[in-house]
Amino acid sequence: AAKLNFKVAGSKLGKYVKDAQVYLSNLDSDSIKSFIDSKSLTFELNGDSVTLVSEDVEIIKNENEGYAVESENSISVALDTNLTNELINEGFAREIVNKVQNMRKTSGFEVTDRITISICSSDKLVSAAEKFNKFIQDETLADKLNISGAKPVNSTEWDINGEKAEISVTKV
Repeated sequence: AAKLNFKVAGSKLGKYVKDAQVYLSNLDSDSIKSFIDSKSLTFELNGDSVTLVSEDVEIIKNENEGYAVESENSISVALDTNLTNELINEGFAREIVNKVQNMRKTSGFEVTDRITISICSSDKLVSAAEKFNKFIQDETLADKLNISGAKPVNSTEWDINGEKAEISVTKV
């Protein structure tokens, strides 16, 4: 959307300020893009020719919900910020890896020690751990990932992205 920069254009437009704002508010996206590229816009108001330059106009980017938009010069990038189930599960898996790595460190394990991980948690977290089983094992040097409904022996309770989990780590 285009909006008149009243501080800069007000004195230049005089009595046409309100009409110019109405004109700008009705511009379509192609006209706005053309203005951004050419840095100038000429149109008629009540029979008089009016020219606005980039300092006279503020371009307001409307972001759709679920997207983050950043622009520089005439280039804009939109990122889809909607979380899919796959991304949510990957987030759970990465948090499990983080917690296991913390547990390895506090247990005094060597970097090369192979481990077994046992997890008891909600269906959401269990599903994510099953889907990303290989990733979790590769990242933590785990030979085995046990997922069960029973609380593991010597486990630590963690909050993993809002889901409670009991995790234990043992050296192989």
